[in-house]
This record gives sequence, structure tokens and C-alpha cells, in this order.
Amino acid sequence: MALSDYEKEVLAQMERGLKEEDPQLAHTLTSSLPVNDSEPTRLSPRRIALGSIVAVVGLAVVVGGVSAQILWLSITLGTIGFVLMVGGVLWALKGDRDTAPRKQPRSGSDSSSFMDRQRDRWENRDRN
Repeated sequence: MALSDYEKEVLAQMERGLKEEDPQLAHTLTSSLPVNDSEPTRLSPRRIALGSIVAVVGLAVVVGGVSAQILWLSITLGTIGFVLMVGGVLWALKGDRDTAPRKQPRSGSDSSSFMDRQRDRWENRDRN
């Protein structure tokens, strides 16, 4: 069921309020893990750079293995280089996931005071 224009505006207003009041929380919520595994994860530039470097090093090892004159050295270097190339590409394309545990409120009062403030802001939104 699609949201009405009014509901979309209310959600946008709540999002803007959250970004103004607690930008760090808003950033954490927008960069959190996807709801399900079918949603794509965010690619990290650091992962892409490191994975690309490893893949290029693997390619250089493969070329070195091909140019080696000794058969067992050629096969060994080719295999190691291939594994490095595949591993680098997989590392570069792997989504960046936050594995740190989520912080829980120390007591129920922390979350209830937050909810009370949100409820008060919601009730007072038209008065301002």
C-alpha cells in the first residue's frame, strides 16, 4: 500500500528533525545494514582500492609465472597469482558491513526519555 502525499511529507519532516537534532544517529541509521540480503550493500572505496591492488599484484605474479623457465615454479606462481586476482576482485566487490555490536541503552529511562522528547516534538510540530 503506497503512502499518501501527506504521509510522505510527515515522514520527510520527521527525517529533517532527526537530522537536525542528532546528526550522528541519523548517519548511523542511514548507513546501517540492509533490511534483507536482497538489498545491495554499500561499496567501500577502501575495499575497492585494496582489492584492485591485490588483483594487479596477482596479475603480475601470473605473468611472472608464465615467463618462468622452470615448470613447477611456473605452475606454482600461476596458481598463486590466480588466487590473488580472484581474491582481490572478491574483496573489492564485497559490501562493507558494520560488524560492531549495536549499543543498547543502559536503562529503560534513556529510551523512554528519548521517546518522550519525540512525542513532545511530534505534538508541538504545528505550534512552531
